[in-house]
Amino acid sequence: MSEEFWRPDRAALAGGRAPVYVATKLFEYAGRMLSAAVEEALVRGLRRGLATQGLRSAGNLAFLPFRDSNEAVDPTVTDSAIITAQIYAIDTDAIRRSYAVVALLNDPQKDSGVCFEVGYAAALGRPIMPIVNDFIDYRYDPWGWVYPLDPVLCALAPAILKEGSIPAPGPGDRRRLYRRAQDAGITSLQERVANAGSELVRAPEQFIGGHPAPNPPGERPRLHLEFGGGLYEWQRLLLAEALRRLDAANLPCEITASRRYESPDADLGAAINADIAATIGAEIVVTLGDGADIDAGVAALQGLARGHDRRIILYYSGATRWVAASRDPENRNLMLEQSADLLIRSLDGLPDAAMRLLTIGVPSGDTGRAGAGAGRT
Repeated sequence: MSEEFWRPDRAALAGGRAPVYVATKLFEYAGRMLSAAVEEALVRGLRRGLATQGLRSAGNLAFLPFRDSNEAVDPTVTDSAIITAQIYAIDTDAIRRSYAVVALLNDPQKDSGVCFEVGYAAALGRPIMPIVNDFIDYRYDPWGWVYPLDPVLCALAPAILKEGSIPAPGPGDRRRLYRRAQDAGITSLQERVANAGSELVRAPEQFIGGHPAPNPPGERPRLHLEFGGGLYEWQRLLLAEALRRLDAANLPCEITASRRYESPDADLGAAINADIAATIGAEIVVTLGDGADIDAGVAALQGLARGHDRRIILYYSGATRWVAASRDPENRNLMLEQSADLLIRSLDGLPDAAMRLLTIGVPSGDTGRAGAGAGRT
């Protein structure tokens, strides 16, 4: 599915055939309200940019998930599993059609669906603009490097718009002035987004980060374990156990693993690029889905792998599922679960799941599978 020869098409954007995809949190009011404010400013900037290129907008310049996905779902369908699959298919198709992707990435706990969509868009070579309005950054010890986002996201989408400043309230009623300061902050963010929207039209190439080429193929197929790169001890312990079980199964494949955080003396940027190259150089990618939500880097690499038509095994051992009235309970974020070919609930099932994909095979690629979702094992 990766589109090596794709280029941004301003005429398609102007004609409403390639709207910019706005990846955003969807579960709560704050995320939906911020994304609506950003979309409004983005469209204003896109129109201005198109006008400077002598193009008139026909409308439909932006695609906002939840709003546009839910409106497009077949209203005659009552099967919640089919509705979930349709939403995934609509959203991934919108990314494939998009001129660019704008991604709202706030809070220390990043939304895994947005991170997946960034990785997916990176695989397709789309211009990507992450928007961050946190006032905190993340220092990765012992390297001492400071990032505004997970380093994997920074590698895949480096053109980050960060606007976290809030004007001082000044003297007077603190309650009233505090709210006014927040409104002023959002207005400032909107102005920057509008200007960036014009830049997306004028020079989209500055928003295309690129990523390393996949590792060259070997004599046997590869299975790659993306368990977070070893940032936490529990990730390293689970990785060691997964490798032990796969080694004991003597599978007909080479087995590799992401280890970007395991060598403090190594260059972190080079280690991240090595994990990216290994992920998209494997035929099968196993991702670790444990936690309150999936790790941001893992989710982005799962999106990157799916965008490159790699097969996915999602490992989630948790005892909780996400429940929404209109859909079946989901083990993980819709984008992550629907993009997986198989979902396993224990490492006991990993060797059999890997053998199933190695021998029987599961159709890969979202164009053909239309978000069929993960089989369970």
